[in-house]
Amino acid sequence: QCVLNQVVLFSTYLKVYFFPVWLNAFHTFRPVLALSDQRFVMAGVLLAGLGAFCRLLWPVLEHRIRPHFVLGVVWFFVTLSPVVVFFRRIGENVFGERYFYLPALGMCLAVSIAILALPQRFKGRARIVVILVLLLFSARTVIRNGVWQDDVAFYESTVHASPNQGPLLINLGYAYVTRGRTQEAITVLEQARALRPEIWQVHENLGRAYRQLRRLDEALLAYQQATIQNPSRATAFADQASILAEQGKFSQAIAAYQKALDLDPQWEIYFNMARIAAVARKFPEAQQAYDAAARLNRSEGRVLAGMGDLWFAQSRYADAITAYKKALALNASDLRTWYNLADTCVFEKRFEEAIAAYEQALALSPQSAARARQGIETVRIRQAQGRVPTLAPGPVN
Repeated sequence: QCVLNQVVLFSTYLKVYFFPVWLNAFHTFRPVLALSDQRFVMAGVLLAGLGAFCRLLWPVLEHRIRPHFVLGVVWFFVTLSPVVVFFRRIGENVFGERYFYLPALGMCLAVSIAILALPQRFKGRARIVVILVLLLFSARTVIRNGVWQDDVAFYESTVHASPNQGPLLINLGYAYVTRGRTQEAITVLEQARALRPEIWQVHENLGRAYRQLRRLDEALLAYQQATIQNPSRATAFADQASILAEQGKFSQAIAAYQKALDLDPQWEIYFNMARIAAVARKFPEAQQAYDAAARLNRSEGRVLAGMGDLWFAQSRYADAITAYKKALALNASDLRTWYNLADTCVFEKRFEEAIAAYEQALALSPQSAARARQGIETVRIRQAQGRVPTLAPGPVN
C-alpha cells in the first residue's frame, strides 16, 4: 500500500505540472489501498506514457544535449523523492504544491530540451503551442494571484476547495477574528472544534472570539480547554487570568497569572499580575510582580507608572512621585502619569511641581484643558490656604 500511494503521489505531481488547473493549498489525499483503485491505474498509464515518450525522444536528441535532458529528469526525481518516499511523515497535507517548486526546475529543463529536439517540420507548430501554453499559464497565474491577496480570501478559497478540514477552518476563523468578523469566526471555529477538538488552537481562537463579544464565561471555558490540550501554553493561562480579573475573581486571576509565569516569565505577565494584585489590595504581591517586571524590562515606563499608583494607594506619596518621574523620563508623552504626578505632588504640598505637571499635561492634551485648569486653580487656592485637597489619580477621560 505504501508503494501504491507513492506511485499515485508521483503521478499527481506530474499532472499538476502539465495541467495546473486544480490548484489548492490543501489537498485532501485519500489513501490508495488496492491495485484495482482507479487512481493507481491512471497513474500507471500516465507514467507508462511518459516513459514511452522519453524512449521515442532519446534517439532524436543530439549527443551533446542528452546529459542536460538526463540532468533535468534526475533533478526532478531526486528533489521530489523526499516528499514521495517520506509522505507518511509530512502530516495531513500529504500532497502540496509548495513541495513542487524545486523539482519543477528539472522538469522545465527536460521539457525545453524535448521541444528543441523536435524535427524541423514540427518546430513552427511547436512555437504556436508554446505561445498558447504561455498565455494559458499566465492567465492561470493572474487568476490564482487573486486567491493570495489576503488571509481571508486565501483561506475562504482553500476551505471551499477542501471542506471539513479542521486546520483550515481554524486558520480561517483566526483570520476572521483579526478582521473583526467575530460572529463568522465563531461559526467557523465551532465547526472546526466539532471536527478536531484535540487541536488547542481552535479553543484559543474561540476564546478570543467569545471575548470580543463579551461572552466571558464561554471564553474562559475555551481558554481552559486550550490549556488542557496544551499545558505549556503560557498565553492561554494569561488570557484566562485577564478574563477572571474582568469578572472580579482576583485571587483566581493571580493564580492563573502565576501558572503563566511558571511557563514563561515575561515582563508583560508580571505587569498585568501586579495591576490585578493592586486592585485586590494585595500590595506585597503587587510590589513583587512590579519589581520582577522592572528587572526584565527596565525601559518600560508603564511598569514604573504602575509602581507609582501602588505607592499612592498605600499613601507613600514621596515614593509615588519618584516612580512617576522615572516613568516620565522614559515616556514623556504619558498624559495619565503627568496628571497622577501632579495630584500626588499636591498631597506632598509640592505645589510648584504640581502646577508644572498640570501645565505639562495641558500642553500634551489641550482636549483635557478643563481637567488641567481645574487642578491648577485648586492647587493655587489650597496653596494660599495651606490645606491639602482630596484628590485621587486616575485615567483621564
